[in-house]
Amino acid sequence: MSVIFNGKDSLNDFNIFVATKEIPAPIRKTVTDSVPYMSGLWDFSTNEYEAIILKYSFDVIAENKRDLNAQKTRLLAWLNGKGKELFDTDISLDYHYEVYFVKTSWSEDGLQALLTAEFTCYPFLKSADISSVNTLTSTQKTITVKNNGAREVWTSVTVSTAAQITVGDSVYSFSAGTFDYAFKLSAGSNILKIKGSGSLKITYKEEIF
Repeated sequence: MSVIFNGKDSLNDFNIFVATKEIPAPIRKTVTDSVPYMSGLWDFSTNEYEAIILKYSFDVIAENKRDLNAQKTRLLAWLNGKGKELFDTDISLDYHYEVYFVKTSWSEDGLQALLTAEFTCYPFLKSADISSVNTLTSTQKTITVKNNGAREVWTSVTVSTAAQITVGDSVYSFSAGTFDYAFKLSAGSNILKIKGSGSLKITYKEEIF
């Protein structure tokens, strides 16, 4: 297996192997309180989760010290770059972790080294952008947008002139332009009623555990 980060593959581009890895499960944020003479507690938590830290250690082997230091320079530059998408080839090439920042460490023993990278990430795997493009008319029509992920997700909406979208009991009106955090899609099939003029593009990313 390998990891792909900052546009490069740990195995194919650097010929280093993953020695160990730790991928914790997402932990739900909890907000609780209790009062005297009450059994149990009050749970005020929402369906949000803490960031997670993915830890990978790589074996690095060199022919001489100069080669080892050259590898160190290349590897640290790679991991401390501006990449935001991390793929674990053991998991998927279709879903990635969104990286906030990376912490690296390096230890040597002769001509061998252990490179450790701790990726602090958004707690769920994300897909690439998924888009639904529709032609609008003044007559309302119904479309289905499917979210195959495990969680409710935000959408981005791009309209060429004007549009009105009804999702459940909520009605959203948009002028021409692109609007992030337009509305949420539930996991599963979402029935949307749309009308207006021009074209409507709905973009979102699926999220899975």
